[in-house]
Amino acid sequence: MPLCFEVTINDELPILAGLRDVKVLTAIVSFVADRDELDLDVGGMVDRSDHVKWLQRNMRRGDVVTIRIVDSDEAAEPATRERVDSASDAERERAYYEHLRRKYEPEKS
Repeated sequence: MPLCFEVTINDELPILAGLRDVKVLTAIVSFVADRDELDLDVGGMVDRSDHVKWLQRNMRRGDVVTIRIVDSDEAAEPATRERVDSASDAERERAYYEHLRRKYEPEKS
């Protein structure tokens, strides 16, 4: 039986997120002060190239988010499923590596 997140926002019906083959399951509340953005994302990864999302929502101050961790075979199907191209992913990783290398390794004269 897979581990699931039962996510309730305010007094709405809960969403049960999880899959038997999910490798990563996340529930993230984030705030970006510069843009006054407050968001909730519930998603995960089935494998490195298969990303799933059950919920992506703008939140407001005063909202109540409850996450209960449960085992269940009754999880909802993800709202979205995105296959990430491994070649594009490798290019992004390499670009990030090069960025960090330039930032932290001294230039050789």
